[in-house]
Amino acid sequence: MGMRFLTLLLVLVSVKLFSQQDIESVIGPQSRADLSTKSVKAIMFYEGALKFFNSKQDEASLKELDKALLEDSLFYEAYLLKAEIYNLREDYFNEANNYKKVVKIKPDCNPLVYLYYGASLINTGEYKSARNNLNKDLVS
Repeated sequence: MGMRFLTLLLVLVSVKLFSQQDIESVIGPQSRADLSTKSVKAIMFYEGALKFFNSKQDEASLKELDKALLEDSLFYEAYLLKAEIYNLREDYFNEANNYKKVVKIKPDCNPLVYLYYGASLINTGEYKSARNNLNKDLVS
């Protein structure tokens, strides 16, 4: 098991974790009906955040995501997008905090979330927590 962790750690260090396709595979369904929230306002803010994100306006995207989360604090897709923005900014503490919220809200989320959460924890020096989350990804 130690060798699997070390191998995974080396892969994570050598590869950029996210791309636009990765976001879509982790966030999952993008139709309104399939999102985790039913709040129309939260969805509208989230869709605005996605538009800002796609045009590389991170600050505006974060503001829209905060508004979405005020409408529905359990809207885990909003936390996922926030985590991605913080990853791109190399703000690993905020990235990890947002992944932590996702796994608390939805423990059965896409196993990639645990992989990305673990990687963000590695980047913050929280190796024991990283190992626990990476192991969750491996057993999923």
